[in-house]
This record gives sequence, C-alpha cells and structure tokens, in this order.
Amino acid sequence: MDDLFALSRGAHLLTFSITAADGLKASDTVSVIVDNPPEVPTVDISPTSPRTGDALTARVSSSDDDDDITFVYTWTKNGQFYSNEASVPAGIVAHFEEWALDVTADDGYTASRPGSANVRVVNSPPVVDDVTIELTDVFTCTPTASDYDLDPILFE
Repeated sequence: MDDLFALSRGAHLLTFSITAADGLKASDTVSVIVDNPPEVPTVDISPTSPRTGDALTARVSSSDDDDDITFVYTWTKNGQFYSNEASVPAGIVAHFEEWALDVTADDGYTASRPGSANVRVVNSPPVVDDVTIELTDVFTCTPTASDYDLDPILFE
C-alpha cells in the first residue's frame, strides 16, 4: 500500500488481490488518476466600488502544472445564489446590495478550493439634467435632476 504514494502524475490501473485464510482468492482492478489540483484562484470583481446599474466582471487567475484550466463561477447577491456566469450584466445591481463571487479552477481531473471576492454597491450621486433660468421681474432658476437609485432629490 505504501507504493500508492509513489505513483507518478497521470492515469494508472491498480490491481488489488486478497487471499482468505481458507485459500479463496479475489482481485479487482481500478483506474485512478493522480493529479495536483490547480492553485486556488486569485479573484477580483470589477469595478471595486460599483454603482447602481454597473456590470460586475470577474477577474480571475490561477495556474496548474500541465493542464488547461476552466473556471467555475458562483455569484451570490445578499447571500442568495444569482448565477454561474463570469459576469453580472449591467442594469442588475442596485445600491447597498452585497455581491460575492466564489471561483474554483478545474483542470479536468481535480478542482481547487474556491477563491473569493465581494463588493458592496455604493450609492450613485444625483445628476443635474437641466437648468432653466428666466429673468423677468423676478429671477427664476428651475433645475431638474434625476437619481439612478431613485433617492429623493433636494435642491438647495
């Protein structure tokens, strides 16, 4: 059994044989693959301070000794599963939400432990859409503005 730890990387056929005290014998052959898992991915979410309406994109890196790597993504929003895509499309995120991303690297034989990142969606500032100024007997200034987060707007 100690020889199992000396197996080289790759596919192996192992044959196990047993002989009972009464002389009866049995054997079985199994196929095993010896592989080192990929490195735990380094994970970042872009942008790092997203605002309402922004797209979220995973930036991921990992390495493996000889195999190609595919990444498995798991996005959660406020602790609830959202998707397994590499990004969250624009128009989905809203202010004060917590987004988390776990990513595992898989080389086709084994998967890494997950790498993780998270962001909190920050409040978007209001935008002045237009200002109308009228000068008659009284000076009148009429601004219009919008807020992507739908927060109340106060003019001062």
